[in-house]
Amino acid sequence: MSWWINYKDDFILMLEYIESIKTRSDLEDFFKDYKIETIVKMIFESNLVENKNLDLIESESLFEYLQSGLSILERKNLDFFKENNEIFKEIIKQLKITNLDNNIFILNKSKNKNSKITLRHLVLIGGIEELIETLKVNSLDLNVLFSPDALKIFHKILSFKLTNNKNGKPGKYRFDNAIADIDTIFLQPSKISKAMDKAFEVFLQNLNDGKNIYLEVMLFVAKFINIHPFGDCNGRLSRFILNLAFLCDDVPFYLVLRSNSRDKKKYIESMKEFYQKKKISKFISVVSKIFIKQIKEINERLELTNKELIKPLALSNEFKEKIKIELEKL
Repeated sequence: MSWWINYKDDFILMLEYIESIKTRSDLEDFFKDYKIETIVKMIFESNLVENKNLDLIESESLFEYLQSGLSILERKNLDFFKENNEIFKEIIKQLKITNLDNNIFILNKSKNKNSKITLRHLVLIGGIEELIETLKVNSLDLNVLFSPDALKIFHKILSFKLTNNKNGKPGKYRFDNAIADIDTIFLQPSKISKAMDKAFEVFLQNLNDGKNIYLEVMLFVAKFINIHPFGDCNGRLSRFILNLAFLCDDVPFYLVLRSNSRDKKKYIESMKEFYQKKKISKFISVVSKIFIKQIKEINERLELTNKELIKPLALSNEFKEKIKIELEKL
């Protein structure tokens, strides 16, 4: 039997676990720690998926360095986001955040690319966490987070001052062709801007029409990889965008795509399936199975501490039918 054949059931199970998690106010402290752990692991595994190695201890050390004195997930202002203000001012301008002060934080000046990317990931995640919290005070506007301008800012943060990207500056779409292998030639540079504009437009319109945010973000991420708009950091950025949907829906941890050969093989297979046939079912399966696996990991820890396990909260038959219809149409 194909590994992805039960993707519909797995996706619905993921949704049921998400609904259950939202009822578990008793796990607030647990998830505070687990979220930090998944941030480190997500960045570590994302580096390995791209064949860029920075071991887990080094990643944890960098996290501790950045977190020191800042409490990255708990601060109620945005001053930690400032390095030399060039990127931060651009974000402030884009998102109209005004509660600033004059503090400046200087990041580790390591010349190692993997260290730099890890630090950039941490800065991006910390900043977005705070921005989402700020935006939710009134009402979370997904147009702010999911737009070509925001995407370019995210890329600029991830690739800022990296010296080996020869196909487009940080925050700019690539100007030359990009090829993964002989069967995977990404979109021509002249078409990238219009393709990304259309991908965002379809994503937001589908959400406005009441479609499921997780299905829509998976479809968007697959399109993003298919387009491959930047010269570098596309894979890392795609996994960050995927996690944005979970953050916006108040899931209290990060999805960690494992870099071991089996999971990486399935991920690459799912991306090629979309590239060649525009089928998203394998990718839905990959994401859903990763989430369910993390719930199993969480439950193993809860059992050790004698806490109630997280069990799927049954969705209404009407809602499940709606989801199944959406799945059929993808």
